Amino acid sequence: MKKKLSVVIGGSKGHGLEIVNELKARGDHIINISRSKNNKANENICIDLASAKLLNSLKNKIKSRKIDSLIFSQKYRGTNFDEEIKVMVKSCKDIVLLFKNNFNVNSSVVFLSTTAIKRIADQDINYYISQVSRNIISKFFAVKFNKNKVRFNTILPSRAIKKENKKYFIKNKKERKKLIKINPLNTIPTSKDVAMLVNFLTSENSKMINGETIAVDGGLNLYGQEQLLNDYNQKKL
Repeated sequence: MKKKLSVVIGGSKGHGLEIVNELKARGDHIINISRSKNNKANENICIDLASAKLLNSLKNKIKSRKIDSLIFSQKYRGTNFDEEIKVMVKSCKDIVLLFKNNFNVNSSVVFLSTTAIKRIADQDINYYISQVSRNIISKFFAVKFNKNKVRFNTILPSRAIKKENKKYFIKNKKERKKLIKINPLNTIPTSKDVAMLVNFLTSENSKMINGETIAVDGGLNLYGQEQLLNDYNQKKL
């Protein structure tokens, strides 16, 4: 049986790294597109998503190959608004349209955003604009793409344990305990949890799930702010 082709944008770090591991474990052929190489991917296309050469480079590398899964898990770490929009929003739209004729029937596209789009916290406004826009792109294409039954969904991870911050959570026991206490499932989500949902959403088991936004937070976003304040004042946290 021919391996499924999965393309992961930003598959060298964070959630993207775990997604590559998860999809490769199920037998997919993985192409990682990011600035950094991931040795566990079958192929790497190392390029900046803000580069003017992005689309031509991808077109020359992918050519006419058929794509079964496309996952956007990139993260912008700068402060320039225009560049952030290019990396987090425009590149998503452009890549989906570039691959329009490459998608197999019943292919799946998954965008990673964040539960932070449901609340306003201490992030810069640029962050919220780019993250909300990814969710909107997903919903727009879920309705308007109309080709080969390709489905589009968004995952909203909350703060999670991943390779890059595992040592931080081990060291900061007090913060870890607080995050566990306020979570209805009494745990902290991990990048593995996110990757397992990506696995499901890019499998045949989810062929009727389209245009959805799914949080991976153990129900943390349901914790009422008044209750949170009460628990804090009563020293339950």
